[in-house]
Amino acid sequence: MEKKSFFENKKLLFILAGVIVLAAVLRVIGLNKPEGLWYDEAVSFFGARNSFPFGIIGYSLTADLQPPLYILILHIWMAIFGTADIALRALSALFGVLIVPVMYLAGKELSNKKTGLIAALLTALNALLIYYSQEVRIYSLVVLLASLSVLFLIKVNNDPTLSKKILPLS
Repeated sequence: MEKKSFFENKKLLFILAGVIVLAAVLRVIGLNKPEGLWYDEAVSFFGARNSFPFGIIGYSLTADLQPPLYILILHIWMAIFGTADIALRALSALFGVLIVPVMYLAGKELSNKKTGLIAALLTALNALLIYYSQEVRIYSLVVLLASLSVLFLIKVNNDPTLSKKILPLS
């Protein structure tokens, strides 16, 4: 019985890894756009070129009018990977790929491993998530953070004592 469980877990991990690779391929395929950066992507790029962190925060609050977290992360990303269009878009693609395992965990926590795999596959194939994972904008980070919030909400709902362990305010 344990051997079957061991092989079932390996099979599950293999399928999940395949879904994550599929998500990565679908998001990377469209990163190199021949027309270069779009206007709104250029806004993110120019914001990330400001001084860290106060120049970026000021830019985000005055010129871009979005929360500065993505631009702050993009600034660090640019320092490591450069400023080529494809390098800039790769950050959003990474966030887009990370949504897939988070959705697997949320589905698994909500119901079971099969539900988690279905949630991961639907997330990997979602055309809108693919599209927004190929822009130098905040969108894929927002979905990733929202997905993490949902995952933790489900976890706390399933185990109410977890909230007291995380936030021991009472």
